[in-house]
Amino acid sequence: MLKSKTLFKPLFLLSIYLWLAMLWLNMPGHCQGSSFTYTPPITTPPSMPTIPPPMTPPSIPAPIKVFVPITPPPTLGNTPINPIDLTNANPIDFAINAHASGNGISAVNEKHFKEDILKGDGSGILVKWIAGSKFQQLTPYSINFESGSILVSTRRPAHVALIKTKYFDISCQANSEIILKEENDVIHLMNLNGTGKAILVKVPDKSSGLNSQVMSIAPGFEFIGSNTKIATKDLYLHDGFARRGGKLLGNEQFATNEFSLETVLANSGLIVTLGQNDSHSKTKRILADMSKMAAVLNYVNGTTGFYQVSVSKQAKAPSTNQSISYQ
Repeated sequence: MLKSKTLFKPLFLLSIYLWLAMLWLNMPGHCQGSSFTYTPPITTPPSMPTIPPPMTPPSIPAPIKVFVPITPPPTLGNTPINPIDLTNANPIDFAINAHASGNGISAVNEKHFKEDILKGDGSGILVKWIAGSKFQQLTPYSINFESGSILVSTRRPAHVALIKTKYFDISCQANSEIILKEENDVIHLMNLNGTGKAILVKVPDKSSGLNSQVMSIAPGFEFIGSNTKIATKDLYLHDGFARRGGKLLGNEQFATNEFSLETVLANSGLIVTLGQNDSHSKTKRILADMSKMAAVLNYVNGTTGFYQVSVSKQAKAPSTNQSISYQ
């Protein structure tokens, strides 16, 4: 009897506990059919830092190739020689008139080609030449030119120097310098700084087709003669001198061309050695006068439109000799 009472008490307590548990489970929100919904807390995730896009290296454009246009040699056309009065003209007036004439050559009366004033001190005439040139200086005032390249300067006290070639004769009066060169049987006379009627050309052949046998050559222009029709290649030589405006004259065995005196002073071996090997005051004055004339021609005639051919590799070194030295 005592044993049964002992077991009844724990069983009674257990039943009460189970009954309470069932009541708690049947409370709203804890059974399956309950309308209570559990809402979990909403947690906002931390904001992530913005990562910038990878840097793209800037594109480097390809270098632009600059092409310097070279004016091609013009198609030659026959040009008449127009008379222009240039008596006692100063360098700027002469350059303006020569440029207006279009070819740098003017017809003059034959009486201006003076061959009877060969007087004065011959030391005023300076001749320099390229090695291998063929010429004869018959007197201090007269020269027979055959081939090669020579520079002739005529200064006071000399009055005039006369030069004969196989195509034309030349009268170089005081205060003038010329370059005379032969290439492929074509002779080029380049007036460096003789103004007015200082540089005259006489063509003895009356069948030349020229409307005047005696012509004055303007500074910065060259007169060209040949025994055959002159071609474009005869006007633009491989000497480093820039040229433009070549024109045929007469029977097309003569022509005229404008050259850049500035390029002649820079690329002519004759002129370069003249300054390097001769420190005489007269030589310095010659170079200074040619430099001034180059500036005048650039100012008056402009510097565009020239065609320049590089110096030939066969060019010979100039001689340092001179036929007549200053006293």
